[in-house]
Amino acid sequence: MTQADPQTLTPTAPPEAGPTPRAEDGSKRHILLIFAGLMVTMLLASLDQTIFSTALFGALAYLPTYLQMVTGVNATQAGLLMIPMMAALLISSVGSGQLVSRTGR
Repeated sequence: MTQADPQTLTPTAPPEAGPTPRAEDGSKRHILLIFAGLMVTMLLASLDQTIFSTALFGALAYLPTYLQMVTGVNATQAGLLMIPMMAALLISSVGSGQLVSRTGR
């Protein structure tokens, strides 16, 4: 259980826990350096995910319209024609999730 220090509003350990390390020893600077190295990686990963998600959403939203206008099928047939793509998306999502869970990467 922690108590709040009323002057700084930071959590402090109860007195029976003994001395606690303070952040005034310059450790904030080291934490920021670690995050600075990860910012580029996170930025590129977020950018990649945004581009991929936009493309996937665009394809999923536009493909039924394309099938109806170009190939001349009705709305029900266009939906049925999308079943293989949705099945592949489902299988690949589940498979990649299991792979990440097993390997941790």
